[in-house]
Amino acid sequence: MSIYSIKINNESGNDGSFLLFQSPPTPTSSVFKNSYKASHRISGNDSSITFQMSKDCFAIFGTEGEDGGGAVKVSTTSHRAVKLGPGGSAVALTTVDGYPMWDDKQAVGNIADTPGSFCIITDDSFSTPNPDIVPISTFVAEPSTSTTIVPSRKFFVAFGDYKPGTVVNTTILGKVLVVDFSAAAVPQITFTYNTDGTYSSDPSDDGNGVQWFCKE
Repeated sequence: MSIYSIKINNESGNDGSFLLFQSPPTPTSSVFKNSYKASHRISGNDSSITFQMSKDCFAIFGTEGEDGGGAVKVSTTSHRAVKLGPGGSAVALTTVDGYPMWDDKQAVGNIADTPGSFCIITDDSFSTPNPDIVPISTFVAEPSTSTTIVPSRKFFVAFGDYKPGTVVNTTILGKVLVVDFSAAAVPQITFTYNTDGTYSSDPSDDGNGVQWFCKE
């Protein structure tokens, strides 16, 4: 299985956890950024964590609820592996007794032609706008729609404390490391998290073609 890899050496002097987010795919509906992965708490000196992300993509449906602290959390109900276009996968959803289900018959004959995309189709049974695989980005399932989704190869790393799957506003996270693997020849890179809250890359990875910057 092909992966993207981001390693963080924590030299900030502060113990804590790191969060991984992915830049949301581009759908025709509004989306929310979800906390993708969270590291365990690590020491602020001479310690490191490595995030490894599969290049495989999945279509997921689920229901929305709250965690114990009142934060919105998306619970995965079911998922399907998808192929990206041109000639990409089209998956379809219907509802039975108000609960979403895959509808393979509705998907027959449909494909996603946009490069790097897959498609999710819903029928008119959606009457209202409404554990290892975590939703990267979510949007409300609307009736009788076909939504084209183009997954991104851009990731965000931040210092914080959120559970995977929690919907998070990245603007409240302070300094965020942005890592873009879109043009990477070697999809891996190592960073040091510094005492001033910034990140610096390992010079040995400069030839890998990974683009990155810090933002607030």
